[in-house]
Amino acid sequence: MPNSAIFTEPQKSISSNLPNFSYLRVSSFERYQQLKIVNRELNLLMQDVEETILDENRTKEQFTLKGRCFVCDSFSFFKVKRASNPQKANPDNLKVPNWREGLRCEGCGLNNRKRGALHIFDRECSPNPESKIYLTEQKSSLYRHVAQKFNSVFGSEYLGTQIPYGTIAENGVRNESLTCLSFEANKFDHIISLDVLEHIPDYLQALRECYRVLKPKGKLVLSVPFCLNSFDNIIRATVDDLGNITHLKTPQYHGDPMSADGVLCFQDFGWQILDQMREIGFSSVEAIIYRSRFYGYLGSNHIIFVGQK
Repeated sequence: MPNSAIFTEPQKSISSNLPNFSYLRVSSFERYQQLKIVNRELNLLMQDVEETILDENRTKEQFTLKGRCFVCDSFSFFKVKRASNPQKANPDNLKVPNWREGLRCEGCGLNNRKRGALHIFDRECSPNPESKIYLTEQKSSLYRHVAQKFNSVFGSEYLGTQIPYGTIAENGVRNESLTCLSFEANKFDHIISLDVLEHIPDYLQALRECYRVLKPKGKLVLSVPFCLNSFDNIIRATVDDLGNITHLKTPQYHGDPMSADGVLCFQDFGWQILDQMREIGFSSVEAIIYRSRFYGYLGSNHIIFVGQK
């Protein structure tokens, strides 16, 4: 596809009185560099909005914001909890919430990151009730919502060697390794993988497997820890054939629904991942950068990658 970046305003919501959900589409690091000033100005505008919200609620450790929840398809209230870490403060000494993981909707229970991902998924993939969808998670509110809405949804967690891949544990969880999926080729219309790839040392093999099990024209909707100003991926740790881990950066552990200990982050990603997806075979890959006060997508670095087979 052409190397371009545009603001996209997909079809309006059910109510024509609602504003469009607009976002920036970028297909390469070079193009982002050209559009960087635009993104910076948008960020500054949103920071003003966020600081105003924090100032208006200066005396409150917790409060709610009214907004439109895409998942609920109605207006709702999003819960805001200020960060307990005193280092997370703005110049006015207002403690800043974890916007990305917060703003949980009182209706559907999904946070900012998950609501935004499903919004992008709907706009970019236009799924129908019979679409075959695979989520690289199962013990999550996101999976439960998607499974309730669509008729053919598969989810999984990585259970290691507890049971064979492709089988289901007694608790109903399917065991899969994203580097060696048990599904046949060309099975799924869409794959949703949110904040998983950074925990897989051989992430390229995981991407190859996603490509293999997607139908022609199928789409992968992906989120990962992403460095907007870096082309190169940043390798944080490696693992050898015996399972020995070498840390190249300070270890980072993210939340894991299957373990209270968390799960190690092996890499953060840069724009290199778009080229790597193209090399695997994806016919088009774009980074979608978005923010919205109306829909409750506050905070920075909201980026979803969409790759089409």
